[in-house]
Amino acid sequence: MYDQLASLTPILLALTAATPFMRGWICDDDARWGQISQSVDDRTAAERSTNGEVGDARLAGSGTRPLRKSRYDGIDCYIGEDEETEILNDLPLAFDQDHLDRLLDAGIDKNLALHVAHLFARDPLVIFEDRLDLNDQQDIDHWENLQSTNWQTLRWKPPPPHKGVLSSDDKDHIGWRVEFRSMELQLTDFENAAFISFVVAISRAILDLQLDLRIPISKLDTNMAAAGRRAACTQESFWFRTNPSGAGSPEYQKLHIHEILNGKGSFPGLLPLCQKYLEESCSLQSQELLKSYFSFISQRALGELPTPATWMRNFVMRHSSYNDDGRVPAAAAHDLLVQAAGIGAGLQRCPDLLGSFCSCATSNSCHDDGLCECRTESFKLVLLDSCPLRRERTCPLITAV
Repeated sequence: MYDQLASLTPILLALTAATPFMRGWICDDDARWGQISQSVDDRTAAERSTNGEVGDARLAGSGTRPLRKSRYDGIDCYIGEDEETEILNDLPLAFDQDHLDRLLDAGIDKNLALHVAHLFARDPLVIFEDRLDLNDQQDIDHWENLQSTNWQTLRWKPPPPHKGVLSSDDKDHIGWRVEFRSMELQLTDFENAAFISFVVAISRAILDLQLDLRIPISKLDTNMAAAGRRAACTQESFWFRTNPSGAGSPEYQKLHIHEILNGKGSFPGLLPLCQKYLEESCSLQSQELLKSYFSFISQRALGELPTPATWMRNFVMRHSSYNDDGRVPAAAAHDLLVQAAGIGAGLQRCPDLLGSFCSCATSNSCHDDGLCECRTESFKLVLLDSCPLRRERTCPLITAV
């Protein structure tokens, strides 16, 4: 699941883009990813290049080993063990051979061992004085220190040892997880529920329909570079696998996001694949709710509805206080926050952002407290209904995402 979700991380970043401002300036990109990536990029000059700069012997790799990107970026490799994985991992990884050998000797699969070893190519950023001397056979704080400061678009998460060994029926059991990390927070619960539901639904479709969505890591890096650009949701094209059924040699094509979602030519599109799975696996009630989510996502991909970044940028640039100088005036910031709070609380309609979806301010579905039905709809229960692995109120994939 880690490998299969990777190609969706830049797509969902562009679809959910919601960061058009930084420190009072209007940005010419739409998402947070590039700025955060730069802000925590702690590579030395030598690690950034191959020009022979002096490093620091106290650092991992003596501070001279080339690291091709920031520790906050897309994933560096796939971890599956099929024959195609090594072909798809087409960019070099930085790691210590001693670390890799130790993992292989312990029986770890090669590609997973490479992934773990490459995390140790970077230094820890935070060390707590009372957690320096630990028994690493029982405590995983040292591992989590490195794992949690390699901020990538996905995170493969082993279970805590004392909870992973529990029976899956135990309420305290935690299993193997995949964390999907690229999406940006939306203004409304409806939008957040729509995108979370889509990630869970496509996860189920991938497993049920045996889809293969992987693309070469080099193409995935190209997609990540495009995902944060201004209007990437509608203007950029992204590498994607167009024969996801796995038949024949992999075929890749650059597609716009609406084509990835709705299909093009012989490629069926992700939303129809999700719908196919749902029709076979969940109730009509669940299908109807998820259908509205998918319709909303499709309209955003087509440009019929804007991303939050586009909507917020337009709001400021059309505000009477804006001086055409790239600055966000205090009055515009105030009015934007007031309107965003009203929309988020379900107290104010915003057809410019949401179209006909969640028209809560005039809807009969509003509660006495003024909150829209979409704020209180339990989409998790609907997803549980569609999940063959459901066990009362717990679902491995919902926990994973």
